[in-house]
Amino acid sequence: MVMSGTGLLTGTASMFSRKSRPMSSESRSPPKLLAASLEWTSHTCTSLKTARSRRELHALGSNAVIGSVEDHHKKPKDSEVAFEVDTPHVRLGDDFNVDVRMKNTSNKECTFQYRSTATPLFYTGCVQGKPFHDSGMIEVTIPGNEVVSAPLSVPAAQYLKHLKAHEQPWVEVELYGRVQESGLCDLHTLALELTVPQLHVELVSGGGGGGGDGEGGDAADGGDGGGGGGGGFDDGGGDDDGDDDVAPTADEAAGGAAGAPGVVMGGGGKEGKVQRRAMLRRRKANRAQLPKKPCDFQVRVHVVEARKLVGQNINPVVNVRVWDQVQPTAVKKATNRPLFDQTFYFSFHMAPREFLDKVVTFEVMNSRTLRSDSMIGTFQFDTGLCYDFENHSIIQKWLLLTNPVDPNGGPKGYLKISCSVVGPNDEVKPHPKAVLDDNCDIESNLLRPSGVQLAPATFTVRLYRAEDVPQMDTALFEGLKKAIGVGSKKPKELVDPYVQMSFAGNKSETTTLYNNANPEFREELKIGCKFPSMCDRIRLRIMDKDNFNRDDTVGTAYLNLSEISAPGETGFLPTFGPCWINVYGSPREYSDMMDEYDYLNQGILEGVSYRARMLVEVTSEIGSLPESRRPQPIDDADCARVEQYFLRRRKFQLRAAFMSGTLVPEQVADSPLSFELSIGNYGNELDKNVPPASSTTQPTNPVSDGEYYYYLPWTASKPCASVTCHWEDVAVRIDSLNLLINLCDRLDRNVQRVHHLQQAQAPPAETARAFIDLVDCLRKDLEDPRRQLPKPSRSDHIVTKLDFQIHAIREQELKGILESAEQLRMSATDLVEAMNEVDTYLSRLRNLAFEGQNSVPDVIIWMLANKKRVAFARIPASEVMYAHHEDKTKWNEACGKNCGKPQTVYLRWPPKKDNTSPKYMVAAQLRIVIWLGQDQYAADWIRCADEGEISVYAETYENQANFFGWGKKGVSRPNWSDVNGKMALETDKFTEPDGWKWTEDWFINPELSLNFSQDSGKSEFLEDIFEYQQRIPGTSWTHSKTSWGNVRGDEVEGGRDEVELEDDWVWQDVEWSLDKNRACDEDGYEYTLDPSMAGYVPVERNYHLCRRRRWVRRRVRQLTDKQRKKMAKLQDKMKEGWEYSRLFSTKFHAIEKKIDMARRRRWHRKLTAQEDASAPLFYFPDADDSDVIHQVTPRMFMTFKEPHRYQLRVYLYQARNVRSADSSGLSDPYCRVAMGRQSATSIILKKTIMPTWDQTLILDD
Repeated sequence: MVMSGTGLLTGTASMFSRKSRPMSSESRSPPKLLAASLEWTSHTCTSLKTARSRRELHALGSNAVIGSVEDHHKKPKDSEVAFEVDTPHVRLGDDFNVDVRMKNTSNKECTFQYRSTATPLFYTGCVQGKPFHDSGMIEVTIPGNEVVSAPLSVPAAQYLKHLKAHEQPWVEVELYGRVQESGLCDLHTLALELTVPQLHVELVSGGGGGGGDGEGGDAADGGDGGGGGGGGFDDGGGDDDGDDDVAPTADEAAGGAAGAPGVVMGGGGKEGKVQRRAMLRRRKANRAQLPKKPCDFQVRVHVVEARKLVGQNINPVVNVRVWDQVQPTAVKKATNRPLFDQTFYFSFHMAPREFLDKVVTFEVMNSRTLRSDSMIGTFQFDTGLCYDFENHSIIQKWLLLTNPVDPNGGPKGYLKISCSVVGPNDEVKPHPKAVLDDNCDIESNLLRPSGVQLAPATFTVRLYRAEDVPQMDTALFEGLKKAIGVGSKKPKELVDPYVQMSFAGNKSETTTLYNNANPEFREELKIGCKFPSMCDRIRLRIMDKDNFNRDDTVGTAYLNLSEISAPGETGFLPTFGPCWINVYGSPREYSDMMDEYDYLNQGILEGVSYRARMLVEVTSEIGSLPESRRPQPIDDADCARVEQYFLRRRKFQLRAAFMSGTLVPEQVADSPLSFELSIGNYGNELDKNVPPASSTTQPTNPVSDGEYYYYLPWTASKPCASVTCHWEDVAVRIDSLNLLINLCDRLDRNVQRVHHLQQAQAPPAETARAFIDLVDCLRKDLEDPRRQLPKPSRSDHIVTKLDFQIHAIREQELKGILESAEQLRMSATDLVEAMNEVDTYLSRLRNLAFEGQNSVPDVIIWMLANKKRVAFARIPASEVMYAHHEDKTKWNEACGKNCGKPQTVYLRWPPKKDNTSPKYMVAAQLRIVIWLGQDQYAADWIRCADEGEISVYAETYENQANFFGWGKKGVSRPNWSDVNGKMALETDKFTEPDGWKWTEDWFINPELSLNFSQDSGKSEFLEDIFEYQQRIPGTSWTHSKTSWGNVRGDEVEGGRDEVELEDDWVWQDVEWSLDKNRACDEDGYEYTLDPSMAGYVPVERNYHLCRRRRWVRRRVRQLTDKQRKKMAKLQDKMKEGWEYSRLFSTKFHAIEKKIDMARRRRWHRKLTAQEDASAPLFYFPDADDSDVIHQVTPRMFMTFKEPHRYQLRVYLYQARNVRSADSSGLSDPYCRVAMGRQSATSIILKKTIMPTWDQTLILDD
C-alpha cells in the first residue's frame, strides 16, 4: 500500500472506474490487455504556511481517476503486477508530479513501457528526468519482487493557465507491462485519466484545537469540489506535539459531489489522525458492499440546537435540504440560541454512485412575517461524507455556519445536528438523545467549511482570593500531635487549595497554598483559543492538593460567555468582574469515610450545598495567543485596588416562616424531622466555623394523613428561622433583574389571557379589547418611572465594567420594544400576527432577564432526619431579595417575586450519580415565607405576617428517669439540657440578651406532634402494621422479638389479629391486606441492616439482618358522647408535656409504656425585642472546660390566633392515553389528591389506559 505525505485511499481499478473524459483511440487498442490491481492515493487540498491571516489563494491538487481497464488475456499464474498511483500535495508555483509505481510480486523480471496521450494542455513532461513527448515511450525494467517509481511531471504554469478557462484539466497515460518468462510473453496495458480539480482555499490558523494541547501551525482546509473531485475535510487543529499541520491526509479528497464545499473536522492531534485512518477503512468496506443498480436510500437528519447566531431579535428557522427535497424546522422566537430537537426523513431511489454525490444543505434563516426570510448562515456536505462515518452517521456534531453572500464575513453561528444515511441491508439505529450539556468537548466535534477564519484570542482570568474552603483532609494526625503535646496549638486548616481553569480543552492552574481555608492567590491565568469559540463556558474548579492520592475536587463553577459578552455591532468581548463566584457541590461536613455525594463537586450535576467562593476577574483579547500558560503574579497595586473596593460588606438578615410541611414520604417518616435555612456558610448548624443562628426548626415527628403521605403538625404556631449574614451590596444588579422578571411575568399573564380567549373562540370585540389592554399595560410598564432600571453608580454600589455594558444593552432593547409596541398599537389589523409580535416581545424581555454577576449565594433549605441531611431545595437569592420603598405602605417593584410572600417549595433528593429518578420524586412540600434584605430594613419583615405574631422563645428540656419511680435520680444526661442532651441548660442560668426582655415566665410547651394521634380529625383511616423478621448471618429468616410493630419499630402486642379499635371505630375492610404498592420486593418485604438505622431498601443483600412488610386495613369512625369525653381526658393528660422512651438515645412517643425508662418535656420562655435589638444569643460555659463558652440560639415562631378552614371538592372524571405499566400493555390507574394535611385516593380501575372514574373526592382542612 502506498503512503503519500498525508494519507491514502485504497481500491481496485474495476470498482472505481469513472470516465470524466473519453479515452483516446490509442489507449483502447493495445494488442493484449490485462486487468491489474490498483492501489491509489489522492487528496484535494494543501496546507500553505503564511503569516497573512485572511488571504484567498488558489492551490493545486490532483486526483487520480481510473479511465478504463479491460481484461483480454489471462495473467500468468506465477506472476502478479500491481500499478500504484500516488498524487502529491502541491504548493503554489511548483510543478506537480504524478508518481506511478510498478510493483512486481513475481520472481520474474518485468519490463514496462510508458506512453503519453496528453491533451494540448500539457505540452511536455518528463519521466525519470528524460523528455516525455506525446508520441514518446519510456521503457522501465523491474527485477523480481521489487518496486520502481517513475514520476510524471506536469508544469504548474500550464495548469494555472488552464484554470482561467474554468475547464477540468486532465491527462491520459498508458502503461504497457511486459512480463518476461520462458516461453511466454504478454503485454499489459492500463489507461489512466488523471484529473486535477480546482481548489479554493482560504488560509486559517490551526493551532490549539480541542483535541490536543499543542500550539500548532496553520491548518489545512477543505476546498470547493470541482467536477471530478470534491470537498475535503481536515482536523483544523494542531498536532499534539505542537508542530505545524502541513500535509493533509489523502482522505481529505473524499468529499464527493461536484461543487460541494470542503468540510473541516474539529479534532486535532493524535485523535484526529486515528479518526481519519478509521474513515479510510470504513470507506473501502462500506462502498464495496453497495450494489451498482438503483436502490432505496433514506437520509435522517436530527436538528438539535443552534448557538451564537449573529443578529439581534432574530426568529431562527432551519431549512434542511437534501438534493431537491426541503423541510423546515419550527420558528423560534427572539433568540440567538434556539432549541429545535426535530427529526426529518428524506427518501431516494437511485444508483449508489449518484446518491453519494447529492448535497445536504442546512440553511439557518431569520423568519420574518411581512418580509422574506433573510439568510443567517449555511453549511453543506455531500451524502458520501456522512456514509463514510461509522454506522453511516454523523452523530451530535456542530456545524460552523457561514454566509455564501459574504464569504469574508467569518462565522455566523453554530448548528448541532445528527445525520444518518440508511442504505441497502443497513441496520436502522435511532439517533441518541440530544445532549444539551455544555460540558461536552465541543471543539473536537466541530465541522467547519474551508475558507473560514477563526481569529486567535486570549482569555485572562485573575484569581485574587477564595473564602470558606471546607476541610478536605483528615484531622487524625493533628489530634495525635495535640494528645502528645507536639506541634502548634493553633488549629490547622486542613485543606491545600488551588484553582484549575479550563476552556475548550485547555487547562491552567494556580499555585497551591497549603493549609489555608481562605487563600489569597493573587495570580492570573491565560488560555488561548480560536474566536468565536463554540465552547460557551469557562470552568473554574477549586482543587485540594494531595501528595499521595489523586487531588480532590472541592467544587466547580462556570462562567457563561453568553452572559458576560454580547454579539453584533453594539456588542462587547467577554468581560467579568472583579466579582465573587459561588461554588456549589456536596454537603460541607467532612467525614473520614468516603463522601457519599463527592461526584456533585465535579459540576456535572446540580450542587446541593455551598462549598466556597472566589474573587475573579476575566478579560479577553483578540489577535494573539498567550506565550505561556503558567500562572503570573498580579501587581500589588492592582490587588490593593480591587480588595479595597470589592471586599466591602453589608449586614443582611434572612428570615423564614414555615407554614406547613406535607407530602412527606414514608421512607423518612419514621424519625423526627427538622428544617435548616442557610445562605452561603451562614446558618449551617453542622459547621463550627460560623456563629450559631436560629436557622433550624425544632424536630417534629411526622403524622400520617391516613392515606399515603405524612405531614408535620404545625398548627397555630409556625416555626421560624433567622440567619444573620454579610454580603456585598449588589442591589443595582438584583433590582434590575427583578424589575425585568416582574415585567416578564405581567406580560406573560396578559398574553395567556388573550390566548385563552382565542382558544375559547370568544367574541372578536372582547379578544380585541384584551389585546389592546395588553399593549397598553406593556407601554405603561416601560414608561413608568418607578419601573426604570437603576443606573450603575460607583459611589452607591459595587459596579464593574460589565454592569455598564449590560445596562446600555438593556436600555436600548427596552426602548426598541416600546417603539415597536406603540407602532403595533396603531397599525395592528390581524390579531394572530399581532400576538406573534407580542410573543417576540416576551422572548426579547426574557433574554434580558439574567445576571451574570450575582455574588449573593442561593438560599438552601435542608430537611434533616436524625441530624442527617436527606432532601434539599435551592432558591436564588434574587427571588427573595427585598428592595426598600420610601413609602412603607407600598411595595417596591424591584423586590423579588417571592419576597415576603407564601410560596410552595418542593424538596428534592440529592441527585444520584447516574442521574436516575427515585421512586418518590418529591421528598416534601413546604409552604414557606422567605425574606432577605439589609439589616437596616429588617423591621419590614413584620409586614409579611399579616395575621400572625412573631415570637422568640428560650428553650430547655427537663429530663427524668424511671428509677423506682420517675425523678432526677439515674438520669444519664443533665437534668436540664438541650434537645440532644449534650449541653446543660438550667432555667436560672438564662440571662436576657442585649436589647431583649422577658415577657413571661417559663411554661410547658409540649412537642406539637405529641398532641396528634394518627387518626385525629378523620372519619376514615387506613390502619397499618408492620411484620418484622430477623436472621443471623447464614441462617433463614425468623420472626424477631418485635414481630409486629409500627413504622418506627415500636412493638404492637398481639400482632395484627389483636389490634383493637376504639369504641368509635369499626373495620371497613374484612381482612388485612399486604401493601405492595411501595418500594419492596414481590413479597412486600424491605430490608435493612438494623431497624434502629432505618434506611430500608427493596433488594435483599447477604449483610441484611432485618426485614419488614406492611399490612393495611381501612376503618371508619362512629363517635359517641362517651367517647368524646374519653378523648378530652386523654388530651388533658397529654398537656403535661411528657414524651417517653426506653432510653434517651431512642425515639420518644406520647403514651407511656411499661418498658419506658426515660422521659422529657420542653419548657419555653418568651422574649420581646427592644429598640436596636441584635440577634438574641445565650452563653453557657462548657461542663468540662470552663474556658469554653457555648452559644445557644432561641426558637422563633409565627403564631396565628384564628385558623381558616377550607374544603376542596375534586370532581374526577376521566383520563386518556395513560402510559402502560404492565406487560399486557395496560395499567391499573388510580388518582391521588393531596391538600394540606389530607390526601385521598380514587378507586382503582383494572386493566385500562383510558380510565373513567366519575368520582367526587372531598378534603376538609
